[in-house]
Amino acid sequence: MMGDLYGVRSVVWGNGQYVAFAAKVFTSPDARTWTEVPKADGQWLACMSYAQGKWVSSGGYGWLATTVSDLGDWTQHPPDPNYTTAHHSRGALAHGVVDGVDAWVVVDDDGVIFHSSDAVTWQSTSGVTPVPSGFTWGTIFAFGNGVFVGLLPAGDAVIRSEDAGATWSRVALPSTVSGMVFAQGHFTLTSSGKVFTSADGASWVEHAAPTARAGDLFYGHGTWLALDNNAIYRSTDELTWTKVFDNGSNPDGLSAIAFGPK
Repeated sequence: MMGDLYGVRSVVWGNGQYVAFAAKVFTSPDARTWTEVPKADGQWLACMSYAQGKWVSSGGYGWLATTVSDLGDWTQHPPDPNYTTAHHSRGALAHGVVDGVDAWVVVDDDGVIFHSSDAVTWQSTSGVTPVPSGFTWGTIFAFGNGVFVGLLPAGDAVIRSEDAGATWSRVALPSTVSGMVFAQGHFTLTSSGKVFTSADGASWVEHAAPTARAGDLFYGHGTWLALDNNAIYRSTDELTWTKVFDNGSNPDGLSAIAFGPK
């Protein structure tokens, strides 16, 4: 988490480039050569996403902001002028299209979920939203099949919204999990020895997967990757997992993976 103050702790792909960020922002066209983008506002970024021709980010002390292209020059859009709550979770910003309309959702450190159709005007949500205050850092949002699904930090339940984030309901999980992604037409959750899949976030099917890992989950190019204990595990079917990289005791721990073009 020290990336908040001194460096980077997450990476995404969008608009033809990789972006690594937290206190600092770096861009790269190939993930090999990186250029720092000067950023004068002094705030750190926790989440970033590119959709519909603009970047959206959440981060420190009321930071909800957009930019079209300059990742060092952001326009802030807080829910209200006095909003100062931080956003620490790396996975708690998501975009989707519901009934032909853009939709964004994000959660802050107080456990308040906000939704927006343009990432400029944000409204707090209603309904059952049990994201505990001060424990939001592990929240993960994903969108698919017209539904937003959020994996809660404790890993024992998800919340889901069918109305672009305006209202939410809670769904208990049969086992504790720690990673979620939407790919190949369904949501996937992972834990040690088990994989759970769902088309809508409401009904989950359990699959035995002895080599499955509990950890952050990513997908791209027909491949699922799980990041667990400084190692990367790979699967092409979600059921059989193989360790493909181990960072050992390197103090520069692995924290995020981004897929770009082959």
